Amino acid sequence: MERRCHINSRSVQPRSHRQGPCMARLHNQQKQKYEPQQDNLAQQFFNLGLANYTIQSLKNTKTTVDAMKVGIKELKKAYQQVKIEYLQDQLEDIMEDGSEIQERLSHSLGIPGLAGDECTG
Repeated sequence: MERRCHINSRSVQPRSHRQGPCMARLHNQQKQKYEPQQDNLAQQFFNLGLANYTIQSLKNTKTTVDAMKVGIKELKKAYQQVKIEYLQDQLEDIMEDGSEIQERLSHSLGIPGLAGDECTG
């Protein structure tokens, strides 16, 4: 037969004085009841911490990707400017070469009796 614990409301004693098999059994039952809840709460707390860490990592990754996108745009702009400057330098070199060729053609070719103007047409 199972013994049930009954607490007499008239004989309430301080908790430190309540010692006996009924109180111990009640305490064990409550402990068994609350331990799984405590474990579940600890697991939920851990999961929330992990979720928070994941969210923060994703935010950091997004910030990094955004910075990389801005960097790529800036690099493209800089590359285009360098490319344009390079083309301008090449064009200036070609123009200088053309001017030099024109200048040489306009001078006497070193043939007696032939002037530079006569060579063009």
